[in-house]
Amino acid sequence: MANKKAVGKPLLFGDATFDDDRIEQIRAIDANWDRSYVPGYGEKRMEYDLAVRDKRKPPSMPRLQWIRLGRVDGTEVGDNDMVAWALLGYRFMTKEDLEAFSYGMPPTAYVDPQGRIRRADLVLAFVDEARWKRNVAHQREINAKFHGHALAEGHEVISVSESNARRVSSADVDANYVDT
Repeated sequence: MANKKAVGKPLLFGDATFDDDRIEQIRAIDANWDRSYVPGYGEKRMEYDLAVRDKRKPPSMPRLQWIRLGRVDGTEVGDNDMVAWALLGYRFMTKEDLEAFSYGMPPTAYVDPQGRIRRADLVLAFVDEARWKRNVAHQREINAKFHGHALAEGHEVISVSESNARRVSSADVDANYVDT
């Protein structure tokens, strides 16, 4: 029996809501901007990495993190997520904090009514270097305990999700892990 291809109705598309020039402008903007860019931070991070490479004392600098405040469905993240970030020592970045660290205002961000640096549903937060290193060491301990191995040096990743935050309780956190 010969294969016969079914003939269907042609797909119909509606009118484009944007003209081609506007779409190209949007694509050009997207291609040229790193939305997470914080002026001055990358340069300081480069100095830090070069100092580590050259076995010099690196300059102290905070760890920046864009934290999501909303979910895909448009609802706000719960208190558990914010508590989890707070337990890791993160604070919301303000314009004054940016100036204190000699960083510029991210080009795609704005200052919200609470004084936080925002972009879309994200807020910029930071943690001091010493606390960040303790967080990484703690995460390595957890990986070694539960997975039988620690993160390799240089892999300093800490993830916080709603599911992880629900498992964190005051009994789980020791005095070395939380600022008092």
